Amino acid sequence: MIKVVAFDLVGVLVNEKDIELSEIEEKLERMFGPNINDADYLIEARKIIEKDSIIMNITETLIDKLYKVKDREIFKKVKEKNMYKLGAYNQNNRMSDLVCDNYPVLLVMSRFGIALGFGDKSIGEVCRENGVHTETFLAVVNLLLDEGDVDDYKNVISAGALLEYLHNSHDYFLNFRLPAIRCNLLNAIDGGEKDISIAILRFFDEYVAEVQKHMRYEESTVFPYVNSLLAGVKPDMYNIAIFRKRHDQVEAKLTELKNILIKYYPASSSNELNSVLFDIFTCEQDLASHNYIEDYLFIPVIQTLEYNIERKK
Repeated sequence: MIKVVAFDLVGVLVNEKDIELSEIEEKLERMFGPNINDADYLIEARKIIEKDSIIMNITETLIDKLYKVKDREIFKKVKEKNMYKLGAYNQNNRMSDLVCDNYPVLLVMSRFGIALGFGDKSIGEVCRENGVHTETFLAVVNLLLDEGDVDDYKNVISAGALLEYLHNSHDYFLNFRLPAIRCNLLNAIDGGEKDISIAILRFFDEYVAEVQKHMRYEESTVFPYVNSLLAGVKPDMYNIAIFRKRHDQVEAKLTELKNILIKYYPASSSNELNSVLFDIFTCEQDLASHNYIEDYLFIPVIQTLEYNIERKK
């Protein structure tokens, strides 16, 4: 299968030239087509030429005669273009490639305060121009794309930059995303059965209240504690382990709301309701990603910060 792909790639990378071949060259050229390996090629070629060294020399000359590479830098360019397929992103990759290949990264960018319009600049260049800690941005992006391990990043990121990212995420959910979904939900269920519509809206509002409670606790208790740590002071009455124990998953109730809408609500207009459902699905995934960063990056980073302060005492 790999060889088939390789032959197909040759057709893309080279121009075939129309030239005259000697009798021996023509016979060897006809062997290029069959999908055989190098050993089989030599076996067939030995029926024409006895010495392997002569076979290889003529074959190399034949290939040079027949083909010319369209772009000598093609393999370097392919490697640079598709670096994300080989592993984690790094600061030298283009920001535009990152976004085009992984559009949910747009949400990460906005929470780091990175605007569009960066042309072909690298991730490192864009981060520096926007005052963003590059290693922290890459840590969040790569972990959300399931590239690398927390241990690869926790010692190089900025706790302050990560804290600002989480704060901006809270602002996004509480003041933009959830209010927008509620507005669209109201429009979608307007005109439906009154009792069911009221129940659905109440269910959504109860869910939002849970999210607000969850995030406001972090804003009022956890984040001020982390700011104290960043100032070199560790308060005695709190530690990040308390947050870890009570860090519940808030997306469960949203799953129940999806099931109610899908299974039991007879919408008169499927377009509006389906659009709201799509928003709910994506919001659920976004919240899960947010919690993942808190659990697997934020908490370990703060634990390290606590340890370093305690060690200095």
